[in-house]
Formats: sequence, structure tokens, C-alpha cells
Amino acid sequence: MKTKEGFKDLLDMQNIGGGENPTPLNQLVGKIERYLGKRPKIVYKSFHKTDMKETWADITKAQSILNWSPKIDIDEGLQKTIYWYLENRSWMKAVKV
Repeated sequence: MKTKEGFKDLLDMQNIGGGENPTPLNQLVGKIERYLGKRPKIVYKSFHKTDMKETWADITKAQSILNWSPKIDIDEGLQKTIYWYLENRSWMKAVKV
């Protein structure tokens, strides 16, 4: 992983994602809604000219430099993230941003 430039490649930005197809935001919100058992309050706004309609995370660089590839799909990742958040709410409240 170390290059002739030292650790420069490791410090570069990496895209981390599924590497397959993008997940529409409404679909992602729907999954979170099902896992939490709560309906979100969604406020739709007009599409802004700088908004992206679609985006893919190109994970080629992370695969090459970090030898990384996704091991779980979005559903399992969301479930684990939500479970962690629910189990660590008190800790999260103490985090100042």
C-alpha cells in the first residue's frame, strides 16, 4: 500500500459505496422508515440546478489502494448502523458538533 510518495495515496479521498447501482433517496428513506418503524416528515422542495439526479461511488481507487471492497449490502449496513445508533443514543447526545 505504500507508494514511492510514502503514504500519500492512503491519505487521498476514497469513495466507499456499493459499487453497483445507486440507491434512490426515497428508497433509502423507506428502508430507514421500515427499520425504525417510524414515518418521517418529508418536505419536498423544487429541484435545484446544482442538485445531482444520480451519483455512483466509484470504488476502484479504494479497491486498488486499500484492497477494500464491500462485504455487506446496503440493507445489512443500514440495519447495523441503526442498531448501533439506537444502542448508543446517550453517547451520541454527548457529542458536540
